[in-house]
Amino acid sequence: MRALIFAAILLNTTLAAKADEWDFAAQHKQHCSVGGQDVMNVCLANAYRDTNQRLSALYEQLQVVLEDGTSLRKAQATWLRFRDQTCEYEVSGLVKDNAGLYAYAKHACMIDITEKRIRDLKEYLSWDCNGCPGRK
Repeated sequence: MRALIFAAILLNTTLAAKADEWDFAAQHKQHCSVGGQDVMNVCLANAYRDTNQRLSALYEQLQVVLEDGTSLRKAQATWLRFRDQTCEYEVSGLVKDNAGLYAYAKHACMIDITEKRIRDLKEYLSWDCNGCPGRK
């Protein structure tokens, strides 16, 4: 029986750790988990602002090195709509009257998806191959 309980605890811990690997906002949520809802919301809003600034800087850095940034510009505009609509969907079950929880969840979603896009743009910056978008 003890072995079964231990196995269940181990499995639960492993699954939780795996979930955090895909939640790119996890460290921000952990950092912002101190204080009341208003304090946590401000913290997460600031974390999103910083994450979005990092994204913008990478996007500009990539645009500078491309021969023609039209495709990236179109992709980024489409991605922004995707991010916004995805996060709107993810928080659609929350009552907007509970503005504190709604704002927290929306910022967490925006951070998560933006961090993933940052990873993609970093990868694009590292590309140096035949068939990759042209560089100046």
